[in-house]
Amino acid sequence: MSCAERRERLYDRLYGLLEEGDAAELDRHVAACPDCAREWQALKGRDALLDAWTPAYRPATPIRFGTPRRGPALAWAAAALLVALATTTLFPTSTSYDIAGSPLSVGQKVKTLDAASVRLGRAGRLKLEPGTEILFRRGGPDLDHELELTAGTLHADVFPTGRAFRVVVGERTVEVRGTRFTVRRFGAEELTQVLGEESMKRWNLASTSVALLTVTTGAVVLSGPDGRVPVEAGQSVLATPSGVEKIDAGESLASVRQVRDELLRSLAAREEKNRAMRTELDTLQGKLRKGQLPPGATLESLMSGLRAAIAKGDPQELQQAISLLGLLLEKDDRACAGVLKALRENRDVTLAHALCSALSQGGRVGAHRAEILNLLVDSEIPVDVRTAIVQNLQSSFYGASKVDDAGALLLLRAAKALSGTGEDGASLRTYLAHIALQQLSVPSEAWDEFQRFLAGETDDNVRSAALRTYFWGASRKKGSSAAEGLLLETLRGRYGITALQMQISDPLLPWFSAENADAFTGTLKQAAAQLSEPAQRQAVAGQLGLLYLMQRHPGALDALRQLHAAESDADARSRLGEVLQAADKGSLDLDKLMEKLQLQWNF
Repeated sequence: MSCAERRERLYDRLYGLLEEGDAAELDRHVAACPDCAREWQALKGRDALLDAWTPAYRPATPIRFGTPRRGPALAWAAAALLVALATTTLFPTSTSYDIAGSPLSVGQKVKTLDAASVRLGRAGRLKLEPGTEILFRRGGPDLDHELELTAGTLHADVFPTGRAFRVVVGERTVEVRGTRFTVRRFGAEELTQVLGEESMKRWNLASTSVALLTVTTGAVVLSGPDGRVPVEAGQSVLATPSGVEKIDAGESLASVRQVRDELLRSLAAREEKNRAMRTELDTLQGKLRKGQLPPGATLESLMSGLRAAIAKGDPQELQQAISLLGLLLEKDDRACAGVLKALRENRDVTLAHALCSALSQGGRVGAHRAEILNLLVDSEIPVDVRTAIVQNLQSSFYGASKVDDAGALLLLRAAKALSGTGEDGASLRTYLAHIALQQLSVPSEAWDEFQRFLAGETDDNVRSAALRTYFWGASRKKGSSAAEGLLLETLRGRYGITALQMQISDPLLPWFSAENADAFTGTLKQAAAQLSEPAQRQAVAGQLGLLYLMQRHPGALDALRQLHAAESDADARSRLGEVLQAADKGSLDLDKLMEKLQLQWNF
């Protein structure tokens, strides 16, 4: 075992988590190794300093985290959520992200057959019990971390890094900073023992979320459809469909029995609330058909109706709820602040799409472009929610409303920060770059950031789409040495074959000049050498033919002859030969060039 591996275990040694034999072996090594000894002394020193201000610590009672194995559709089926938390003061030196020694990356789904340990760099560590399933949604050095637990039991030590750490279970999210916690979800059978079969059937608890949260030390924030609720040390709350209420509860199934009456009352209140909401919705729908809002309609009431329509899953009701909210936004711009706030705090993609549709229908998007831009670059908002926002509202950044260099700089930095975030991240990077590159000054700080984005992007499709946008957009400036240099590098294959293929698929006429004819001739020859398909090589030949026709550059004609001599495909070689014959006779023109080489160019 190396020194680095042993240093990874010093925290476990400090907190008594090593087996006796492993602890003794580590002690012997530390005694003999000056570097590890210094690390050990520094670690103990930091821990001693922390004792001066750390609140009294009582270890949380061990509580299991049991998720009904019923599949994602019933992830919150008849479940109660119990979280026991206790502050711990650990400052890890490891930057590794792995599970049982195998690398762990953002977007990765993990299902354990046996118990497994997960290291999350400086953010913390997890212990997964057999059969546990998690999705690593987001995280990385100096970033917030978010995990989704879809089944099983996890035990987490979250280190106080100053960044947020979230565990998502169904519609609820527990957010902590520097906390130790274990989460348990009670299954339907356990709840039936407490509530009885009649109650379970009456309120359809097989599809209802019931959560019990107990905080031992420190503080957490419980987020859900009803907003964000802070929960302090020593408090317990019961989160039901009717809201979140403080209770006096313990940390086991017995605590659910203690709050049985409260739970049943909350479910009855929910039933009454839903009945009133249906009546209100019927009234709103009648007003909508007349293009009016009902008297007393507020942002809060319309948002509640929108969430109810989403929960019900009726497309017609959802569209009606969106239209009503759009009517309010059309009449009162002040309500936009509430919708934008909801978008920032929202974790539900369907709700994000609905809110964006309401903003568009209300005609308020253009007036709030700056706030929308801030949403797109906010790393606190999940990738899938930001993707929903940009899909719906991207048109507000096109045409006369293109972002300036300052906005482009923010978008490109946000796109670069998303590297390695899976398919959702790649889609969002593409959107952000597309908006940023509509108009870009050269040179500028945004241009420099664009170069860094290209250098760091690992997805060929994202990179080639960004380049295509730039070269097609208003930022394309004939005569700009920087832009021209970027195009030449792209044609040489620096940014991948996909990007090269995209650039040769359309005529490069605006870029050709007498001054750069030699540079483009040599570069196009290099491009042809990298392409494996005859049709792609014909496209390069078409660019050389175009350069010859526009600039009468002899080097371009010589390059065409070289391509003809090197062409291995008989049909492509024959077509190139016909182009050269026409050029020698002086009869080559644009129509003949495109016909012979089968080019589908639009000028």
